[in-house]
Amino acid sequence: MPEFSFRHWPAWSVWLAIFLFPVFAAGAKGGASYPFAWLVLMGLVYGWRSWPDLAAWERRLFAGFGMLFAAVLVSFLVGDDMREGARRMEKYATFLFVLPAYLAVRRFVNEPGRPFLAGLLLAPLGALGFGLGWDFSNIFAVLTLRQRLLGFYDTIILGNIAGLMTMFLLAAVLLFADRWRTLLGGSVLVLLGLLVVAAAASRNGLLFAPLGMAVVFGMLYRHVNRRHGIVLAAALLFLAGLVAVSPDNVVVARVGAAISHLTDDKAKGDFNVGSRFEMWRDSVTLWREAPVFGVGVGDFERETERLMAEGRSGSTVVFGHAHSIYFDALATTGAVGLAAMLWFAFWRPFRVGWEAWRAAATPWQTFYAVGMVLAVVGFLVFGLTEAWFSRNPMVRTYLMCLLIMMAGLAGEQGAAERPHRPA
Repeated sequence: MPEFSFRHWPAWSVWLAIFLFPVFAAGAKGGASYPFAWLVLMGLVYGWRSWPDLAAWERRLFAGFGMLFAAVLVSFLVGDDMREGARRMEKYATFLFVLPAYLAVRRFVNEPGRPFLAGLLLAPLGALGFGLGWDFSNIFAVLTLRQRLLGFYDTIILGNIAGLMTMFLLAAVLLFADRWRTLLGGSVLVLLGLLVVAAAASRNGLLFAPLGMAVVFGMLYRHVNRRHGIVLAAALLFLAGLVAVSPDNVVVARVGAAISHLTDDKAKGDFNVGSRFEMWRDSVTLWREAPVFGVGVGDFERETERLMAEGRSGSTVVFGHAHSIYFDALATTGAVGLAAMLWFAFWRPFRVGWEAWRAAATPWQTFYAVGMVLAVVGFLVFGLTEAWFSRNPMVRTYLMCLLIMMAGLAGEQGAAERPHRPA
């Protein structure tokens, strides 16, 4: 924690931005954007001194983000709808601005995991409050899953990001909760976070929750003891019982709706599963017409309308993206853009986290490594049926998670490499 004085206000402001990020990311409108924008500003003004301190693996990651932007830029230039394309390019440009934000964290906060963990403790409460619009009159119906949590900003973002923050918190509980009271308190917050995810009932949030738990327990199996098993098993059994006992809960309703959409693609609803399948078929059709660089960033809506006019599309709804980061990238940026996205935005950060986990020697190194893997896996899942590259809050949340975990890993490596001076 930085020294408390006015002279150290830049360090305090960066520390505070990291602390507030998990609290506001899931529910507040632009929740992740404000901390990210502040870190970018601080990095542009103060952070460049940290550039020489970056290790080779850090520079390679940022170079990869630059290559991703370059690949998408080519697809933007071959497109027709420049106005919509420019709006989409703004999201990809965020991958360039993550560098000054990262430099700000590297310069001013040696252990970004500490303010991040402090914010994680408040994240379930913040997600619940924003999800209720700070009107707690319906809290009992929400927490018993009889009423859907609509979200102050967006239900999809609420469910997805609350699930990711809850998995970060679960990893922290397994690593750092060494007493019964801290374990119980942390487990209650994890349970509350899972209840928020269930009540938000977003498709990908519900899918990621069990997958995220499998990742956490799989990577931290050496840290799980009998106390962890007893308390966390009780919390999970309570949640499972809550879903099973109430037949009219929001989780069962959402799963039932998804099944009906799968079995009847003409079921009502503009953005149901059946409609998404048609968008994905259109994406493959568009990719076949422009396999290398795609039809152009921002041209998906225009090209879908053309397919419908030619009778080559089964879609009944026209949207600006394909409701999947994979099919959307395939159609608009082609094979080059899809490969660049998978390699530079996901595979390389995942590999850094995985290798750091294998080499981790301290609980904090393990936390940062697992957190990096969780962030990548989470946003890969979120992209299955949502094109979150078109949403600034999601893009900036992903990059904030990556830069916090990266800075933590780099700080831990630097501390291990510094020689210990005799007292």
